[in-house]
Amino acid sequence: MKIKSIKLHPFAGIQEKEVNLTDGLNLVLGPNEVGKSTIFHAIHHGLLTSSNLTSRDFDDKMDPFLPIGGDVIRVTLMIYKSDPDTCYEIRKTWRPGLRNGEATLIKPAGTEVNDEDNVQSIIESLIPASPSTVREVMMSRQSGLHEIMERMDQHSEVQQELSDVLRQNVMEAGGMSVDKFREKVESEFKTYFGKWDRDKNYPQKDSSGRDRGVQNPWQQGVGVVLEAWYQKANARKHYDKIISYEEQLDELNSQLEELNAELSEKEQEYSNLSPIQEELQQREVLESKLETIEEKFGRVKEIAKKWPVYEDKIENLTPELEELNEQLDDLAEEQQKAAKKSKIENLKQRVEKLSQLENRIKEARKDLEEAKEITEKDIAELRELKGTIRDLRTTIRASKLKLSVTALQDTEITVSNIDGEEASWEISKGEDLEVEKEGFVTLKTDTLQLTVKSSTDDLESVIEELEAKEEQLKGKLEKLEVKDFEDAVSDNKLYEDYKKRLNQATRQFKDELGDDEYEDLKTKLEEAGDVEGVRELGVIQEERDQLQEKRRELKNELDKMREALSTWKDEYDDDIDNLFSERADLTSSKKEIEGRLEELPDLPEQFDSVKAFNNYLGSLDGSIDDLKEQRGDLREELAELNGGAPQESSDEYEEVVNELTSNFERIKQKAESIAKVKEETTDILAGLEDETYQPLVESFTGWLGEMSDGRFQEVKQDGELPDAFLTPEQTALTFEKLSHGTKDLTALAWKLTASEYFLNDQSSLLVLDDPMVDMDPDRRKQAASALQKFAEEHQVLIFTCHPYYQDVLEVENLIELE
Repeated sequence: MKIKSIKLHPFAGIQEKEVNLTDGLNLVLGPNEVGKSTIFHAIHHGLLTSSNLTSRDFDDKMDPFLPIGGDVIRVTLMIYKSDPDTCYEIRKTWRPGLRNGEATLIKPAGTEVNDEDNVQSIIESLIPASPSTVREVMMSRQSGLHEIMERMDQHSEVQQELSDVLRQNVMEAGGMSVDKFREKVESEFKTYFGKWDRDKNYPQKDSSGRDRGVQNPWQQGVGVVLEAWYQKANARKHYDKIISYEEQLDELNSQLEELNAELSEKEQEYSNLSPIQEELQQREVLESKLETIEEKFGRVKEIAKKWPVYEDKIENLTPELEELNEQLDDLAEEQQKAAKKSKIENLKQRVEKLSQLENRIKEARKDLEEAKEITEKDIAELRELKGTIRDLRTTIRASKLKLSVTALQDTEITVSNIDGEEASWEISKGEDLEVEKEGFVTLKTDTLQLTVKSSTDDLESVIEELEAKEEQLKGKLEKLEVKDFEDAVSDNKLYEDYKKRLNQATRQFKDELGDDEYEDLKTKLEEAGDVEGVRELGVIQEERDQLQEKRRELKNELDKMREALSTWKDEYDDDIDNLFSERADLTSSKKEIEGRLEELPDLPEQFDSVKAFNNYLGSLDGSIDDLKEQRGDLREELAELNGGAPQESSDEYEEVVNELTSNFERIKQKAESIAKVKEETTDILAGLEDETYQPLVESFTGWLGEMSDGRFQEVKQDGELPDAFLTPEQTALTFEKLSHGTKDLTALAWKLTASEYFLNDQSSLLVLDDPMVDMDPDRRKQAASALQKFAEEHQVLIFTCHPYYQDVLEVENLIELE
């Protein structure tokens, strides 16, 4: 599967952009923050991320790519298998919320698929491996190539998929993969490895899963390795205590040194600030006076500006107010003329309303006459009968008796009830019998007869009364022609509803009519005649309201200005020159205070007020006292710690630890030699298993040798990932011990190897984000040569901000971003 083009519209910071790709090597080049990573993520999510996301999944996966201020993400991909003219078109849209996305796939023949699950299923059938494998193997993020090896070590799904591909190749070649065979531990192996876990390089746990380290050591069955380990571990434990003491001592001395430095700094600061405290108090008083003067000056300035303006506006607006009063008088006269029309309109509306109420009364009276008449009294009687019946039934249920009998010997028991009905049982010694009857029970045996009665005085009369009440209820319901109490309540509600509607309509009719006669009102309406041509009272009133509002606003404005002028004239004896004199006095006072302030020290810039300065100075003085107290506590703690000093120093005891450690390593080396002899017996079977990974090892070694200039020609590998790399000097280096640049070369070689196996002779896409960023110039040339070779059969897409890629690669398609 290859990509012909990708369109972002929008995606993250890109509003709309289309990138076209070709077979072979494609290079996307541009400085940081121009969209390279954005295009990389758009390809990743366009192929591998469903658009049918939950709210949480959208927040985790797609929210970072929402445009600023936007609520939609769109990506369109054109992909193909081998012929770029026969493409599949993939369109995906993501929106915030629960499953708000959309997906469409158009096949080469034009068939359109819109179901999200079907779209993603078709995409996964086109990519050469599972989504997890494509993500980890064929798409390299900018976080670093070498991290792919660490991620793969944790990614069992991808490892398993690679293992399945390799095993399939072995089976097709006639080979066979088998599980390793383990033999029983021989006697010499037990002697050395007794109670020792070789995999964990640690004492075995006991059957309860408890740790059997130095805190809880094994006492029996201890092998030579474990015994040496206990000696080493106990020595290390004592050594750690010495180190802990020395570190604690160093820490206390360091704290004391830091505390003394902090105390000296605060004392110096206090001596610098305290001399200006009194003068700053004077500054605060003067600044407060200056603020008051400036407020007064601002007010005087404002009055001087408004005084002549107000006088002029009062003179101009007074005639306008008088004109408004005359217009309002004219409208009041016009309103009186329109009042007659208004009364006739009101009469017409009243007659129409009375006519509607009259119709409602007729309809309600008809409904009431047709309804079944069941009154509230009838319902009350029915409810009382039901309550009496319920109480009588409760009395009968309460008279139930429960008799429990335990046989002291084998016997026959006969029980009868109030109706004389009998039942017999034969029970054995120790057997229990329980009998439940209503009101009365008699128990008989060969030797006794026991009668138990309910405490209710006359149960039979209660039953008779119940039957009578039930018959009375039945007769009442038949009389009312209803099936049960609920139907009676329903019919009563309907009857009362109709009755209420009739009373309500009648009351409204009377209220609306008042003391008038309905026929008289209709006659008056007929005699009123036509009042067309007269302006509506509402129109006149609206115009009048507008003029009144305008007059109110104008009057309020005039009143405020007159009130302000009156206040100012009283304050300045009706003379504006007095106002200017006060302004001059304020200016003089202001200059005097500003001159005095220049002679006083400024408030330090870290404080916004004298109060804050005083608070800080007081806090500083308190901090000095606290630090002195802490210094005394530290000195006491140091003296106490020195009293419990160990006999040896860490340097002295380290020799003991090293000696016991070396002894343990010698014993363990010997034990491992014995274990190796045991393991040699499984070499033949292990060889079969090796065939599974041998092709992978050979391919990986080929790529690595080409990119490392022959430095690594041999690799140790027993599984999906390499275990160690052999130098020409036959030194085995694990992946963690490789240099950073070599790790990137190694990871790139592994990606090319794994990609070949997953592609299985198919031509497909490999995406790399700045794969050579951490490599020196020589490694870049070697890596570039390998990528060039890989691109001869596959499509390769590289993202970078470094122009040197153009120097080491022969690029078929250069895409420059600005």
